[in-house]
Amino acid sequence: MKTKTTKAGAGLVLVCANCKKIKDSQGHWRAVPGYKKKFAGRKFSHCMCKNCARKLYSAEPWYNLPDKLIP
Repeated sequence: MKTKTTKAGAGLVLVCANCKKIKDSQGHWRAVPGYKKKFAGRKFSHCMCKNCARKLYSAEPWYNLPDKLIP
């Protein structure tokens, strides 16, 4: 599932709730040491990277449902 950046969400820094990697402007997840200082003054929002979602939820029956079936 792709994340769309809007004008309202452009200032958000997305952080994986599990591994704490940051999603960069190209959509890649990167470990950023000292990210709180680097992104000072910006708002943070939690989400989950694909690797952590797969690791934590792949055994769940709903995990492999097509995106159009998930609200």
